[in-house]
Amino acid sequence: MKAMILTAPHIVKAAQTDPPNRQENEVLLKVSYGGICGTDLKIFEGQIKTNYPLVMGHEIVGSVLERPNGMEVKHSRVIVDPVLFCDDCFYCKNGATNLCQNGALLGRDKQGGFGEYVTVPFTNIYGLPDSVNDQDASLIQVLTTCMHAQRRAKIIKDEVVVIMGIGVTGLLHMQLAKLSGARLVICVTTSSWKHEMAETLGADAVYRSGKEAEAGIRKLTAGHGADLIIECTGQLSIFSEALNLARFGGRVMAYGIHTSNGGSFPFYQLYYKELNIINARAARSQDYPEAIDLVRKEMIKLSPLVTHIEPLSELPRVLQMLKDNKQRRMKIIINSSC
Repeated sequence: MKAMILTAPHIVKAAQTDPPNRQENEVLLKVSYGGICGTDLKIFEGQIKTNYPLVMGHEIVGSVLERPNGMEVKHSRVIVDPVLFCDDCFYCKNGATNLCQNGALLGRDKQGGFGEYVTVPFTNIYGLPDSVNDQDASLIQVLTTCMHAQRRAKIIKDEVVVIMGIGVTGLLHMQLAKLSGARLVICVTTSSWKHEMAETLGADAVYRSGKEAEAGIRKLTAGHGADLIIECTGQLSIFSEALNLARFGGRVMAYGIHTSNGGSFPFYQLYYKELNIINARAARSQDYPEAIDLVRKEMIKLSPLVTHIEPLSELPRVLQMLKDNKQRRMKIIINSSC
């Protein structure tokens, strides 16, 4: 099969390789489309460790070609939960399969979806309704991680929620917070065109990061600050700003992935404002059916977030696109048939 192989940090090439061998508990999928995100970029650059050679890609949509004997597949088109788990360790037995100590992630620890075919445990696939196309479906895995994070953040009706960084995950968080009953959902960005997109998708206010955001949020909250800040950039300076925008006793969700090991940070604010810092990793199985249903009912809009569809053969160029924040770019979808 054709695949894009990562052989070392910063080196990914097209190659012909053997199709994956399906184990008895797995399905064989023909990949149609898949998303690419900042995690893939960090793997590509070596910031997230892996073993080589590797087929990256964990946001996978495809069709079932082979399945375990006796297993019924109701939908041939499926989305993949890329988080693999043992179902036997302490965490799995307590429902936290996303924290499995023997687990793995497709596209990081096991061969992923940037190829023609991929094998996946039968328990990790979810059928797609006909009303959801494959391109949009590639975003559902991202949506599940946002849903899991907001379950942990526990938005209460009529709270004020601030989303910092309105890329794909930020705009998904914004839509979910609105559905959760937040009184105000405020977005913070440095991009004028993302400002417009956030307003179109339903943000109650959008401010530029820095003094404008602080003044606007103080005004809308009678000087108190936000109940919950969801920081989506993974940048320490923005995370520091989030502490300033949260009210006393408020909550800050560190959703963006931070890989740096040092930097300036206002630790005293954690104590002085008695802030609750919340983290979230990957989604759990329960998030997938609900996310699919929200998209099916058009309660979450995915299509406006897809700005590019690129062929698999252009993966090296697409990885460079992820580093260019000056482009009018949101979600890039990889077409595995090209």
